[in-house]
Amino acid sequence: MTGRPTTSEGPQIIIHPLKNSDARSIAVLERSCPEAAKWGMGGYAQLDTGEIEAWGADDGIELLAFIVVRIAADEMEILNLAVSHRVRRQGLATKLLAAALAECKTRGASRAFLEVRESNAGARAFYQSRGFEESGRRKFYYSHPYEDALMLSMPLTPTPRIM
Repeated sequence: MTGRPTTSEGPQIIIHPLKNSDARSIAVLERSCPEAAKWGMGGYAQLDTGEIEAWGADDGIELLAFIVVRIAADEMEILNLAVSHRVRRQGLATKLLAAALAECKTRGASRAFLEVRESNAGARAFYQSRGFEESGRRKFYYSHPYEDALMLSMPLTPTPRIM
C-alpha cells in the first residue's frame, strides 16, 4: 500500500495552498510544461511574503498542477498555471482556477485578469470557456519568440443592470 488516498475512480486529488517550501516541486512541474511562465525555484520564494499566492493539486505523492496569483487592490491577476501532461483534461486546471477565484473574491477582488500568448489557443479556449473575455492586447509582450499578449478579464461580482 502506498499510503496514497484513493477512490474507486483512482487517486484522490487534493487542492491546497502552496508555500515557499513547495518552491522546488512547483519549479520541477513548471520545467515540464513548456507553455508555463518560467520563474524558476527562486521566483516562488515570494509565496510566504504575501506578494503572490498559489494553490496546488496533488495526489499525495507529487504536485500535478498549480496556479499562482497576485491580489492588488480589488484585482486578481493570474500569473501562472500549469498542469502535468500526464493528467491534462481531467479538470485540475478548472478546480484550481475555481479555488483561486473563490478565495480572491472573498478577499475583495472584483475582477480577474491575465495575459496569454496569442498563439496559445488551448489556454485562450480554456479561459474563455470559463467566462474570461478579451479586453486588450500588449504588443510584443513576450520574447523567445516575440509575440503579442492577449489580455483576458472577467468580473468576479455581478454587474448591476442599468435600465
